[in-house]
Amino acid sequence: MSVNKDSEYIGEAAKLSANAALTLFLGDFTYNLILALGSIAIARILGSEGYGVFSLALIPPQTLALLTSLGIDIGVARYLQRYSIEKQYKQVIQIVKASILLRIAIGIIGTTICYFYSETLSSVLVNRPGIGGLVKITAIVVFLQLIYNLLLNVFIGFNSFQATSIMKITYSIFKTISSIILLLLGFGVIGALFGNILGYTASLLPAAILVYRNIKRVNQYDTSNNGINLYTLIVLLKYSLPLYMGSLTGIILSIYQNVLLSYSLSEVYIGGYRAMYNFMGLIS
Repeated sequence: MSVNKDSEYIGEAAKLSANAALTLFLGDFTYNLILALGSIAIARILGSEGYGVFSLALIPPQTLALLTSLGIDIGVARYLQRYSIEKQYKQVIQIVKASILLRIAIGIIGTTICYFYSETLSSVLVNRPGIGGLVKITAIVVFLQLIYNLLLNVFIGFNSFQATSIMKITYSIFKTISSIILLLLGFGVIGALFGNILGYTASLLPAAILVYRNIKRVNQYDTSNNGINLYTLIVLLKYSLPLYMGSLTGIILSIYQNVLLSYSLSEVYIGGYRAMYNFMGLIS
C-alpha cells in the first residue's frame, strides 16, 4: 500500500516538474526570440555607431546592478520554497517583504550613485566621459533591474512559473515595440534607452500585482502580525552573501570584458560586435 502511495507521489512530482520545466522553457524561448529579433531591428535602425553608444550607455547601470545584487535573488527563491513546504506562512510573508524593502533601498542607492557620478562611471567603465548625459537617463535601470530580477525569483519561490514567463515576455515585447517606435519617431539613442526603461516598467506593474495576490493568498493561513524583523534579514543575507561572493569572479570578468572592449574599440566596432552577439543569441 505504501509502495503505491510513494509511486503516486513520485509520479505526481515528476509531472509537476515536467510541466514547470516546459513552462519555463517556452517562456525563455519566446523571451529570447523577441529580444534577439528586437535587438537586430534596433541595431539596423541605429547603425553600428549608434548601437555602440546605446550599448555603452547601459554598461554603468548594469554593472552597478550586478555589484549590488548581494545574491538575494537565489536566497529568496530558496527560502520561499522551504517555508511554503513547511507551511511557515508567516515566514513566507516576512521573507517577501524583507527582500523587497532591502532591494528597494539598495536600488535607490545604486540609482543615486549612477545619476550623480554618471560622468565618472562613463570615464572609468567605458572610457566615454561624453556619454555622461545618457548614463544619467539610464541610472534608473539600476533600480528597475534589481527589482525585476528579485520578482522573477519570488515567483519561482512561489512555484508561479507562468508568472515568471509572463513577466519576461512582457518585458521583451514592450522593450522591443517601444524602442522601435521611438526610433522611428527620430529619438535615436535616447529613444532606444527609454524603450529599455519602458520594458522594465511595463513588466513590473503586473508583477507587483501578482506578488500582492500571492502574499494575500498566503496571509489567509496566518493572520498574525507579519511585521519584518531583523532576524529575517540576517537569515536571508547569511545564505545569500556566500553565494554572492562565489559569483564575484564571474561579475569581475564581465566588467573586465566590457572595459577591455570600450578602451580598445570605437563605437562602430562595439556596435557591430553587440549586434553579432545578439544574432548568436537568436541562433542559440
